[in-house]
Amino acid sequence: MYIFRRNSAFVSIAIWQQVFDLQEDWNDQISQAAEVLTQLCAPKDSVRHFKQMSDEKYQLRVCEMQSQIKSMHSSKLLAA
Repeated sequence: MYIFRRNSAFVSIAIWQQVFDLQEDWNDQISQAAEVLTQLCAPKDSVRHFKQMSDEKYQLRVCEMQSQIKSMHSSKLLAA
């Protein structure tokens, strides 16, 4: 692991983003390997940034779903 940590600065941020995203892959081996690489080797500031972006994306999805549910309820009330 020392080799990976020592050379992690040479890996572009875009590749670390892809590794971070692979943590949600449907294949367990890929997701577990991505988790290990991210936890042990990825630049910590980048991981925090990726996590923040991921959280914001999910929060946006939740808000969109809530607004769709509200609009469905209001349209049902208007139709009744």
